[in-house]
Amino acid sequence: MKKSIIKQMVQQKLQNLSVRELLYYAEAYDFHITKKQAEDIISFLKSTRLDPFNERDRLKMLRKIASVTDKKTAQKVYRLFKSLAKQYGVEYLL
Repeated sequence: MKKSIIKQMVQQKLQNLSVRELLYYAEAYDFHITKKQAEDIISFLKSTRLDPFNERDRLKMLRKIASVTDKKTAQKVYRLFKSLAKQYGVEYLL
């Protein structure tokens, strides 16, 4: 039960993430994306129901981010996601 609530909260956050927030996170976590790239990523996140806790879905998301930005940025996003999961004590869901 707790697992599904946490997953649902993460999914909701991804669905409601704004371009401004994404640009803030990019700067705060030391990776650069343009406003256009942020818009493309947000558009993708809002149009998909991929589960970031499912390895296959997570890889699809990261491939899309790499296609919009570059491989290095996608790798930084992945490390950020893992770091945040660990920070919030939900790395066991990955």
